Amino acid sequence: MRCPKCNSDIQNSLLFCPECGHKFVEDGIVKNKVKESAKQNFELDDKKLESEAEEKPKQTVKDEPEQSADDKSKQVVEEEPKQTAEDKSEQVESDKAEPEPEFVDDKSVFEQEEAVIVVDDAEAVEEADIVLAEKRPLNAKLIAVVIAVIVAIAVIVFWLVPTMIGFFKPKAEFESYGYKNDVGNYMVYAEQNLSSHLINAKGEPISDSYDLVSYPLGDLYVGINYNNKSQEKIVSYAYINQVGQEIYSCKMNESAAIPGILIESTTINQQFARQAFKNYNYFERDGLYLIYDLEGKIGLIDAEGNQIVAPKYSFIGEFIDGLAVVSDKNKNWGFINKAGEEVVACQNFYVKEYKHRFAPVQNKDKLWGLVDREGKWVVQPEYHNIRYFEDALIAVQNADYKWGYIDKDGNQKIAFVYDDAWDFVEGKAVVKKDGAYALINKSGDMINNQYYQQIISFEDGYAVFKQNDLFGLFDKQGKIIVEPKYERISLFNEDLAVVVNKDGLYGYIDRSGQELIPCQYQSAQFFSEGLAAVQRKDTVGFIGRDGKIKIPFSADYEANYQRLNLNLIAKSEEEEQILYTLSFKKDRAIVRLKNGKYIYLNKDGKKLSQEYDLLYSFLNDTALVANYDNDKQAYLFGYINYDCKEIITPQYYLAFPFIDNKAMVLIKESEGIFKSQYINK
Repeated sequence: MRCPKCNSDIQNSLLFCPECGHKFVEDGIVKNKVKESAKQNFELDDKKLESEAEEKPKQTVKDEPEQSADDKSKQVVEEEPKQTAEDKSEQVESDKAEPEPEFVDDKSVFEQEEAVIVVDDAEAVEEADIVLAEKRPLNAKLIAVVIAVIVAIAVIVFWLVPTMIGFFKPKAEFESYGYKNDVGNYMVYAEQNLSSHLINAKGEPISDSYDLVSYPLGDLYVGINYNNKSQEKIVSYAYINQVGQEIYSCKMNESAAIPGILIESTTINQQFARQAFKNYNYFERDGLYLIYDLEGKIGLIDAEGNQIVAPKYSFIGEFIDGLAVVSDKNKNWGFINKAGEEVVACQNFYVKEYKHRFAPVQNKDKLWGLVDREGKWVVQPEYHNIRYFEDALIAVQNADYKWGYIDKDGNQKIAFVYDDAWDFVEGKAVVKKDGAYALINKSGDMINNQYYQQIISFEDGYAVFKQNDLFGLFDKQGKIIVEPKYERISLFNEDLAVVVNKDGLYGYIDRSGQELIPCQYQSAQFFSEGLAAVQRKDTVGFIGRDGKIKIPFSADYEANYQRLNLNLIAKSEEEEQILYTLSFKKDRAIVRLKNGKYIYLNKDGKKLSQEYDLLYSFLNDTALVANYDNDKQAYLFGYINYDCKEIITPQYYLAFPFIDNKAMVLIKESEGIFKSQYINK
């Protein structure tokens, strides 16, 4: 059939003309003024339509009788309002002026133009509208809604979610280790390639990356770069303030580089690592900081980066009573104050250390004396040697190589009759004469008028001495507490000392010298929290202060993994960690098994944990554990709680203890590439 509008050949099955967009049905005609929407929806060429309309005579739908012009005119009058010649002319001119079709809101087109429809088949018309609707462009409002939804999703995904994650992300809070500074920023070790930097509370880096960032040294951190992977030398470093800003940087030639410090190997024991860095002594000086030039000459800056002393010294010591010892490139020595002023100009002498308002000084003739804080000689340089001193009396060696004692004015107090002499401690000093040892007081009088084969130590009011190859004990008055009858005697711990008899058996004595627990064990440890580990043949158990067995003996426990040094006693938290095996702390003891594994025991002898290759002390009710992974050829770390239940399976290449429910761990992204992240319990 043919389209009654454009006279195009149309398939009978179609419900609209694909050329002009005119809608029709097989048994009826749909007349509609949709020129604009038809051209827009089907992208018709207006000029082509106009030319075709002029060339082709209007025809009726197939099988309909031909209508005269008058009939058509009447039909139009019935179906739509009249259109004058002027209106038609304007319409033609408007059509000719139309630009290329654009997609518009077809709803507005239909509202502006009244559709006049003659329907013989309502169902077919409805079907025609559905097909036509499928060909229309998307509604502009619908497009706007879709765009708004997409924008909203993008905002949520790319801004809101990361913001919330950052808000709830655990802080790298390591204040117990000295990581946290006053403005809430932190040092983090090990990002990619094991680099270090400062991070803020959200875990974002706020400083440059370095091979190692120090623990806080006063108000500043130190960002260190090594010469190579072996970390033998520090070739450059920078001081970083608490907000991550680099306030001063130093670079040295390879020949002038500072010896490296391997803090990484001790990161598990954070207290030890912090103290190790503090003792490293290459950076901080009582609130001032050392700087180096290319040749290795040393100067000082303050915490704001202001230069106090230009790099010109080869050595700057600790400030004590406001003065520090310095040395120039010619090995001349002097003193400076904290303003950088030379209180005592560098001279041709050598200074051991300034303390107690005096400094032992060796002159150019290699003789020793004492100078005060103004550089004046208070003890003339006439001695061959001089000890560091902690007391009012100073041990010195005269020209005859005999030792005696002088005061800080240079007056002799104890005669020069000894082959060797040591500092006074608790008013007593150990001296050596003719190969024998004695204990003297500040008057030079011998305690108990007795020389001994050896005096091991004097501490806590007791001295361990050796006589006839056996050890005994006397107090600070020289009273013999224990006759020399033991092979070894330790210092006291929890008021008990370990002793070993001639048969090599271990027992315990109290401060009165009484053998409270008879020597009967193959080995013994210090008492801790009222219990001590002892070995009987091939078994290990724990006894109380009364000598009774508190934890039954077991052949599974290793006795001598951590050998006891009978001449030392733990006096600090760091030293206690050295003696962690078989020692109780917070009702828990780490025990090494004979298979090489570790477990936790409580005071009832109950096995609390499973077996691990490595096991560490509790900190904040959690403890690190580790197992060796043969496939990965590395120890993997995890965590247990105070009940010794595994809360995080060993899986990390490095892990730090939890602080405030947060811990930093190291994961392996790829071969040789590691990344830190933060976890909670």
